[in-house]
Amino acid sequence: MLRPRFLNALALSFLAAACAHDVEDFESSESALLPNGTVFETGHDGATYRLIAESFASRGLDMHVDLSTFAPEWPLADDKTVALNRFGTPILYAQYAYYHTGLAVMRSGSTVDTHVLAPHDGLAMVFDWSGNRISQVTHPYATIVAIYDPVSHVVTQLMHVAPSASLVQSTEPVPVTKGSVIGKLAPAPLSTQADASRLANTQLVFVDGEHQKLLNPATLIGGYRDTVAPEAKGLYATDAAGEALAELASGDLDLVVEVADRDDDSNRNFEVSAIEFSVTDQDGNVLASNGRCALDDLYASVAGASQSRARELVDFGSAAGQIAGAWPNSDVDNPWRTFRYALTNLASEGGRCVVRDDASSFLTIGDAVTKLDVSVTLWDAKGNTSTKSFELARPAAPEE
Repeated sequence: MLRPRFLNALALSFLAAACAHDVEDFESSESALLPNGTVFETGHDGATYRLIAESFASRGLDMHVDLSTFAPEWPLADDKTVALNRFGTPILYAQYAYYHTGLAVMRSGSTVDTHVLAPHDGLAMVFDWSGNRISQVTHPYATIVAIYDPVSHVVTQLMHVAPSASLVQSTEPVPVTKGSVIGKLAPAPLSTQADASRLANTQLVFVDGEHQKLLNPATLIGGYRDTVAPEAKGLYATDAAGEALAELASGDLDLVVEVADRDDDSNRNFEVSAIEFSVTDQDGNVLASNGRCALDDLYASVAGASQSRARELVDFGSAAGQIAGAWPNSDVDNPWRTFRYALTNLASEGGRCVVRDDASSFLTIGDAVTKLDVSVTLWDAKGNTSTKSFELARPAAPEE
């Protein structure tokens, strides 16, 4: 999600704490392709989730995950499954660039109760945004209630929750049952009370502690409704300087697909879960292709390794026009925001999706190529899929 430069000070201080891991000088890795060099890179902001999982592991609990026994339910008592964003969403927030790591669950309306419910049975503990155990809540929006599932061994983490007093005060993990109240949604850090309440949400994260990886909540959470297929909105080329081109030209190019996905209940667009593409010229020669590439692979690790290369997949620069004032207007209050992925940066290695370095991922187009036919297949987290073809052609020759 794109975030603008004018920020609520409290929200920015929270983000700085969450993204304080492995910050790099952006000049050391400025992209040669996409116009993203004006933002700082950070390491993947998953260290907090790893530390919380390790807190449970340190108590001798089994961390070997068995998803066949994992059956979490929606953490709000709501007849609609409304979310703000999904696992892996690319975010610009002031000078930071990072990737969202969960499903942000919100109420479908102001009359829905703000209580947050345990998605499954387990042992609960309370942490701050940096993964430290706390016995007193100072900032509810920066507080996490984590629950270890003794059956599947998944560690569920719910951020932005003002926890129940009994959970905060206990020095030992507290047994909770599925559907029991563990706290309330904390107001979003906004000055307008109505917006703070309306945009209150809990970021739902599932962690495999043994392999130190995130699990996509949208694929696992019970009752989450999404029957709408993702859609490729458009496709354009960028040149080696990162400039978007109106028509096909010779040289080193990248192809960027603009996509969006809806679910059944949420009034905003989401990113996609996987992409497949092929590129042929006017004679049917295949110039580039890649099979289904699951974007989850790019964001899953919470082991501390930097995921900064994933930034080279997203064309932040060409999406800058979607910024509409301060957060949340450019993010959760922009229901038509789209996501732009550089297809030729995608590759598969060992059955996993990876992002190639910008400098080696261009599609080189010679003068003999007069047209590109690009087929793009998209999947969302619930397996809904669509395929669309695009044509990029050279400008018509001038009439004599």
